[in-house]
Amino acid sequence: FKRHEENAEQGRESSGRKSSGRGVSEKILTAVQRSAKDGESEPNTSTNESRLYCFVVTTLKFVLGTLKSVLAILKWFVFATLNFVFATLKFVFATLKWFVFAPLKFVLATLKFVLATLKFVFAAIKWFVFAPLKFVLATLKFVLATLKFIFATLKWFAFIPLKLVLAIYGDQHKEDNNNMRNEIKELRQENSKMHNKNQQLRQEKNQLDNENQQFRQEKGQLENENQQLRQEKNQLDNENQQLRQDKNQLDNENQQLRQDKNQLDNENQQFQQEKGQLQNENQQLEQEKSQLENENQSLRQDKNQLEIENQQLEQEKSQLENENQQLRQKTDDIINEMQETRQENNNMEIEIQQYREDTMSSIFSESGSVVISNEELGRGAWGAVYTGDFYGTKVAVKEYYEIILSPHNLQILQREINIASQCRHPNLLQFICATKNHQNRLLIVTELMDMALRTLVEQRATERSQLEDQKVESISLDVARGLNYLHSKTPNRIIHRDVSSANVLLWIENGAVRRAKISDYGSANFMEVSKTANPGSALYAAPEANREKQDPKIDVFSYGFLVCEMSVCELPHPEQIKRKGQIKDSECWYQKIGGTLYGNRTAKKANNAGCNWILVKLKQDLTIPVLTLHQYSSLVSLLTFIP
Repeated sequence: FKRHEENAEQGRESSGRKSSGRGVSEKILTAVQRSAKDGESEPNTSTNESRLYCFVVTTLKFVLGTLKSVLAILKWFVFATLNFVFATLKFVFATLKWFVFAPLKFVLATLKFVLATLKFVFAAIKWFVFAPLKFVLATLKFVLATLKFIFATLKWFAFIPLKLVLAIYGDQHKEDNNNMRNEIKELRQENSKMHNKNQQLRQEKNQLDNENQQFRQEKGQLENENQQLRQEKNQLDNENQQLRQDKNQLDNENQQLRQDKNQLDNENQQFQQEKGQLQNENQQLEQEKSQLENENQSLRQDKNQLEIENQQLEQEKSQLENENQQLRQKTDDIINEMQETRQENNNMEIEIQQYREDTMSSIFSESGSVVISNEELGRGAWGAVYTGDFYGTKVAVKEYYEIILSPHNLQILQREINIASQCRHPNLLQFICATKNHQNRLLIVTELMDMALRTLVEQRATERSQLEDQKVESISLDVARGLNYLHSKTPNRIIHRDVSSANVLLWIENGAVRRAKISDYGSANFMEVSKTANPGSALYAAPEANREKQDPKIDVFSYGFLVCEMSVCELPHPEQIKRKGQIKDSECWYQKIGGTLYGNRTAKKANNAGCNWILVKLKQDLTIPVLTLHQYSSLVSLLTFIP
């Protein structure tokens, strides 16, 4: 029927083309006739135009005649063949109806039990074979998703920042020598980071290798299970062949039953009374037939679903294989990038060693250039401090003990020398040079100051007097300026981590404090690598100083403690220092320093509106990572409220 309809549509299109061809030919004829009439009206016409007109007319007539004959032939030939085809199809359908569908009724009755058993077998295969396969494939998808996430995190948080840092280093390599020093310092820090990252990447690579081995083992298991399924499929195919043989046997038996049916028809005439019963039984059989047909449809749908699931499993398997190939390519790319980074790290280490040799040669002075006196200014765990002479200038010389100069301690001293040589500010103790004496002991030469703030506070405490407001304001402002310089230093901020009255030195002239300077960079470090817990003095350390990662807030805490110490000229007792761990973030600075560390008696001395406002203001400013000079000075200008 579809072919007949398509042929009819083609005939319509050809008739439309014919009509359109006729319209075009008529238009051409009318145009030629008009041109002929126009030519006849003109007196100067030629015989060539008349001949052309006759030729065109005859050709058009010939074309139209041929088209008519062709269309007639096609019309009769196509419709005759279509009628013959329809007659043959009717005959075929009639034969199929009487010689195929009637025997199928009996076959369907026999196949009912077979289909029920197949349904049970397919259900068992579905729940005991394909369901575990789905679960295994889902787990594989989850593992591959986690691997993709790991590689993405490595790409965005390890390799891209590394490339950016290396690009910045390459761009800044053409600047002056001062910028080169800052960049090499950055490279030191980045080198340490890169070592850590390379170690992490190696560990992760080992983990990925182990996971790949697990995946290969699981893949082998899946292949074994697929082989088992294929064997089961072959068994099912053999069973289907047996069922087909049984069907052929049933067909033979059907023929015998037809012969018996003829005999029964003769006997049916004798049993006309039982005809009604047989009709009822036939109705029941028809109902069962409809049920069987419905069950067949459901079985076919189940079969289609199983085929779709098999296709999905095959697609997922191909996707997993593609993802495994992509993961292998990514691992190869990572290995290549790691090799490139190792080469770059080796080049960087060579440059850093050259730079260290250059910087250490520039920082260290010749031995014998410093003359040390016997006047001792102080003594600590690392060494003693004496007065000295450096080319006619009075200086302070710190002589380190020979017994403490281990390789680890030498690295710490080298860090202190590097930081001190980079810092230049009026409120920081000026580093001059480093040298060695005749006994080959390390000497650090700095400018000479008159007194430490701790000594001044202890003097006032013994005299039971307090510092003047002008002195407190001047010293606090100088310390704030020095800390602001360290915290704002580029490209890396420096955290002092040991701000205390012992590390604040005073320049006194005519009994008045002219300037305060911060000293002792032994515990200072850059912000990116400050991971040492509990640096500096435990008395001034912030509650968060025991954490590994630190920021300038710990210096702000110590600064507030230093201001309170200058205000009351008293240090807290040891048993009150232990209570510092109980400080909460929601408490104000008056409760933190005044109530918790100094006790109620000393806290009452500073219990007025001005001091309490300043301490709360300091706590509010702790939310800012780095306080600007204006913020420090605004706090110090309010210290006149302290009694």
